[in-house]
Amino acid sequence: MLVPELFLAPFFIAAGRTSLPWPEWVEMLRIFLLPLSWLYALSALGLSRVQKIAWPKSLLIVPAALVPMGLLMAVFIR
Repeated sequence: MLVPELFLAPFFIAAGRTSLPWPEWVEMLRIFLLPLSWLYALSALGLSRVQKIAWPKSLLIVPAALVPMGLLMAVFIR
């Protein structure tokens, strides 16, 4: 998500482009799917390493913690 913002966007802006050269579905992947899957993977890995539990078990525990926290963030941050 950060690479296009830091390295590609300045060149597009300097060239006078107002839209990105890739399709909208690629932009949605870049903004939503890839960061959320990375967050899920790192959270599961960290939980399994710190608590010394099996990683399949941590794959089930992480959504149980992230969903309520996401709902609270949605209420207060909106």
